Amino acid sequence: MNNVKRHLINDIQEYGHSTIVDNKETKELVGFQFSVNNDEEIFLTDEDRSYIEKKIQEVRKDIDRCKVLLHKDRNSRQAIIPFLQDIKIPNCFVSINLLIRDDEVYCFCYSRSLDVKNKLECDIDICRRICSEICEEFDANLKLLKFIVGSLHYYAKDN
Repeated sequence: MNNVKRHLINDIQEYGHSTIVDNKETKELVGFQFSVNNDEEIFLTDEDRSYIEKKIQEVRKDIDRCKVLLHKDRNSRQAIIPFLQDIKIPNCFVSINLLIRDDEVYCFCYSRSLDVKNKLECDIDICRRICSEICEEFDANLKLLKFIVGSLHYYAKDN
């Protein structure tokens, strides 16, 4: 288990509350934010990698649109990647906001929901891959990767 996951699970256990969601006992923190170091090691399965690639392809046009926008105005606050919500199960991601300041990329990932035990590494890697593209395109370094989450949770057990 990586350090970010360990710390988040500890925070949920210490400060979170229990609830039932979809007939599953859930432990969660509401309205939580955290940052991830770029060198934090994460572990991905082949299934995770396939899921990540699919998610990135879903927003490929928006990533490319952000690159064009940032080439026109490197200091833009409008480089936002939206994720579809009008599907049967809405994306956990709502949007990713990218800012470039003084050759450093700041990434803010807004999520309605994040399952720490099952999707944390995938969500981190999706953001990192997008940031890596932006950093490469603009010869910049990743300064900040911050997640702002409505429901940071894990499922304790099925009811």
